[in-house]
Amino acid sequence: MKLRITKHRLAISCCALTSVLPVLLTLMAWTNYQHNDTSLLPVLKLGSYFNRPTQTNTSTAFQLQDPIRFANETDFDCVRAELDHLEFPFCTYNEEDDIHISGVFLRGHYFERHSVLKTVNFMKNHHDITFLDIGANLGSYSLPVAHVGRHVVAVEPNWDTLRRLAKSVHLGSISTNIDLLPHAIAAKRSNTFMKFFPNNRGRTEISNKTSCEKNCVNVSVSVITLNDILPLMRNKKAIIKVDVEGSEINVFTPSSANDFFREVDVLIIQMEWTFYPMYFTQTPEKRRLVDEFLNFFYDKGYVIYNAYGEQMLPSNWTTWPDDICLTKGRKSGGLYDI
Repeated sequence: MKLRITKHRLAISCCALTSVLPVLLTLMAWTNYQHNDTSLLPVLKLGSYFNRPTQTNTSTAFQLQDPIRFANETDFDCVRAELDHLEFPFCTYNEEDDIHISGVFLRGHYFERHSVLKTVNFMKNHHDITFLDIGANLGSYSLPVAHVGRHVVAVEPNWDTLRRLAKSVHLGSISTNIDLLPHAIAAKRSNTFMKFFPNNRGRTEISNKTSCEKNCVNVSVSVITLNDILPLMRNKKAIIKVDVEGSEINVFTPSSANDFFREVDVLIIQMEWTFYPMYFTQTPEKRRLVDEFLNFFYDKGYVIYNAYGEQMLPSNWTTWPDDICLTKGRKSGGLYDI
């Protein structure tokens, strides 16, 4: 069923955010907002960031989106998604533009229902955990978690996808539960390009200006690090879902992510593994890169499991399934029995 869209417009713009030792922050000044894609809302929630060691000093590089600015977007449709007892607005692409995720929702089903339900049911039982969704796409994970009243940080660099996610947030009246970041996450801050495929918007990959084949499209994106997200964390515990099409190896590096893992207890990491046996087995150098990537987690005491069968995986990562879960230590029960 399509939703009737009501029109609202809010005039917003904001001042720069300044970071001082250690958590002295400036508040935003509100002035008239001109509707364009470069008008962003940088925010650091005062009082929401838990006590930080005084020796650590980070500056804010992220830019949040206020969902209300997307209230009058009308070039796409929104449907009502159903996940067990939850019902909420879900904005999509046309099926010909996004055959996998949008196509599933447009046909009245829920994408990755089993995995999403495990996450949502876990979050229902834990009010003190933030759900960090890196590669949030249209929000199949982020939206239901926010709808059960839990804090979500949703990171999605594809602007057209983020517009749809933001409108879903606005229509569902859950903007107080979710922070929307229009960035890619990698090893260092930069401006770069991502490519997406016209019939599969969920497949968005880091690219460069010249590497896009004729059947894909390059878009400019800004890149921040995992450490940069720390000021948004309302809780000292987190679950991370990361699906960035083989770029996970650049998200979790000592220089860009160690601060985050030192200050946040990351209980579970849900990760797509599809691209690593496919792209990283051809040379010893590529295999070494994956080994170093996994050592980042092994050094922190994580054990790796099949995301579906929940059995512990062998050390040979080339045989691993498409989706894996990382959690600290060996589990005697289910992965989500925490």
